[in-house]
Amino acid sequence: MAEPIIETKEPVTPVVPKTPVVKENGAKPVVFSELSPEIQKYIDQERTKASKTARENASKDPDILAKVKQSVEDEAKLTVEQLYAKKLDELTIHENTLNAKELLHNGGLDDDDITDIIPLIVSKDSDKTKENAEKFVNAFNSAVEKNVSTQMQNKLKQTFKPKTPASISKDFKDLTYSERLELSKTDPARFKIESTASSAHI
Repeated sequence: MAEPIIETKEPVTPVVPKTPVVKENGAKPVVFSELSPEIQKYIDQERTKASKTARENASKDPDILAKVKQSVEDEAKLTVEQLYAKKLDELTIHENTLNAKELLHNGGLDDDDITDIIPLIVSKDSDKTKENAEKFVNAFNSAVEKNVSTQMQNKLKQTFKPKTPASISKDFKDLTYSERLELSKTDPARFKIESTASSAHI
């Protein structure tokens, strides 16, 4: 069974259209009382869930009713032209948001970063939004390149460079036993070639 609807202090009169609603495809309008009991039960359950969610949200923010009422009153005061201009602005911002998201995504940013950045980039002016998005992508890519370059330079500085003693640059025949032993550890290929060549001359 559905929970009772929360009533406000002001009576609310339902708006009933004077002419029957006819759908574009010519289908008959749906009347709740003509639905099967199972479907009515399902709809009642969904209404109950929605009502419960609304009450939970209202309990989280006690001023929610005042805010909703104020926003409805503000919209009711708007003239048709003002309402049209407001909706047009909303659509323009929505379109600019989609375009900016595409530019940022193509620029290499992932969805989480884009979500945080969009409010800083999007405006009513589509050219300004595009310019802001392009500037951000360029700055982002340049910062990434600079960071990668710095990290690569740091890694190269930390790369192990084997220390070769100066005596190894001498001819093999002039090396002492300890230098030959060092050469066999540091450059085994050269040691093998030099020792084979040296033993061939003996």
